[in-house]
Amino acid sequence: MVGGLANNPSVVGYFNHATAIHPFTGTFYNRDTVYRKFGFNRFYSLDGHYQVKHKHFLGNNTYVDDQSAYENVQDQLGRRHRGQFINLVTMQNHLPYNGLYKNNKRFLTSAPASVDKEGLKNFTIGINYTDKAVANFIKKIDQIQRPITVVFYGDHLPGLYGDLLNRHWLQLHKTDYFICSNRYARQHGAQRKLTHNTAYTAPNDFLALAAEQTNSRVNWYLALLTEVQQ
Repeated sequence: MVGGLANNPSVVGYFNHATAIHPFTGTFYNRDTVYRKFGFNRFYSLDGHYQVKHKHFLGNNTYVDDQSAYENVQDQLGRRHRGQFINLVTMQNHLPYNGLYKNNKRFLTSAPASVDKEGLKNFTIGINYTDKAVANFIKKIDQIQRPITVVFYGDHLPGLYGDLLNRHWLQLHKTDYFICSNRYARQHGAQRKLTHNTAYTAPNDFLALAAEQTNSRVNWYLALLTEVQQ
């Protein structure tokens, strides 16, 4: 659908350079075409014209781990020292979830019979690995003497919950998010933490929230998005 549109306004239009990174097959969801239509200058994948450099795996997981994904982002931060937008879509915690990690005995799960407990355990281990990779990435960007702001979010929870999805639809469609500015950005005006109307949000609000986080000057459209978000 996106590939057939004549004009595709997006967050990319606010930056002079944009890069997409997805450590998986570039044709999945037609990303190679869609990113180009959205105005991205480069798209790094496993099999495209531009390929990711870092591609390590954890245990029996066949997807590139999140640590490698963030290392690829760090590479892009090193390639360009002026303003840019980087869109990263990770794969480490994508299904299937059984038999991924051998050392999983210290992770215990308690759930109703309809829930795939073994899959949930492996997913939880993956989230633990993600937490460590994210923490390490934030430490790395805190050392960079340029303003960097990260918007982190999950698109959905895994399909491991059986009939609980019908009974707890809203709870099981929520995912965590945060917006984090590095030390240099905070030293030059970015806020440490937004607190007004931030307990719940939607992806449509991320652009307005990032602008507020960084104390950026906004145009009329971003001002409207900010009013809607608040």
